[in-house]
Amino acid sequence: MAVAAAVAGGEARAGDTLLGSRDHAVSERGHRMTLRFERGYATVVVRRTVHNASRRPAEAAYSLFPPDGGVVVGVRMRADDGQRWHAGRLLAADAAFAGYRARTGVDRGRAGPSGATALLAWQPDGLSLDLFPVAAGGERTVEYTIDMPAYWEEGRWRVDLGDPWNDEELAGQLVVQAADPAAPKL
Repeated sequence: MAVAAAVAGGEARAGDTLLGSRDHAVSERGHRMTLRFERGYATVVVRRTVHNASRRPAEAAYSLFPPDGGVVVGVRMRADDGQRWHAGRLLAADAAFAGYRARTGVDRGRAGPSGATALLAWQPDGLSLDLFPVAAGGERTVEYTIDMPAYWEEGRWRVDLGDPWNDEELAGQLVVQAADPAAPKL
């Protein structure tokens, strides 16, 4: 399994979308965001699970729009065994795209010799996140971490998440945690 990240310039906006390579057979089954406040910034861990309802493997392609000032600092994909996670590596854009193409093969209907692959890349207006393969009738889970500015206002830390729930199909669950893991959960 390979997970890669590519970086290029871009400006973020709200409104995530999901497309599948097999007509409309790919849909989101889970979307959970865990927000943890630190002093001066917040970390958001976003976990998304996609389902492929078709009879053939498919590619899932997200267009993601992190909150203003948000920086993706990590990506990982759950292994096929459902237990282990494979962390991404930061690569130059050309190397990341070439590795993704090599692992997925020209025919999007089959995995290449390296198996499951994810590619997270900055685009001019946000991020793209491609996952391959999502097995026929199966699921694929990916997680990415965003660090973003927090500001102090009226005696509390605040963040602007934009509008991550603007689409009913991609609506997420938000869990908020204190910076100290031993502190009570909010």
